[in-house]
Amino acid sequence: MAEQSKLSIEREHVVKVSQQQAFDIFVKHFSKWWPKEYSWGRDCLEFIGIEPKAGGRCFERGPHGFECQFGRVLTYNPPEEISFTWQINDKGQPDPNPKNASIIKVKFIAIEPTHTKLILNHHSIENHGENAKKYCEELNSDYGWSFILKNFIETVHKI
Repeated sequence: MAEQSKLSIEREHVVKVSQQQAFDIFVKHFSKWWPKEYSWGRDCLEFIGIEPKAGGRCFERGPHGFECQFGRVLTYNPPEEISFTWQINDKGQPDPNPKNASIIKVKFIAIEPTHTKLILNHHSIENHGENAKKYCEELNSDYGWSFILKNFIETVHKI
């Protein structure tokens, strides 16, 4: 039997758009809702996104074509689910070693034609090493996934 993740975070939100729209905004319009202050490039961020395919990159681009990868798409099943590695360490820096990555899995469940439940599960945070518990607490705070997903929800409801 597989060992359960020791450190994980789960968030659920209902958005007032179809399942396909919620999925597309999350993946294909990632740069419209992801907060710049949660990127490597911050004020000089030119683009941040997820390549919509299994094996695709999660990356950002800054001035002069500088690119930084922060994950890799593991599963891509539109409009129901996407999962990807989270290769950002506890200091907010990209970590290229996939052994140090946690996993983000996002499900989009149609409640009715115009409402979708988003369930985000960020697990295997213990892979981030000795500061993983503190990192999990930060990601689980009001300034972590709650803040990030608030931006997503606000963007969904503007479109």
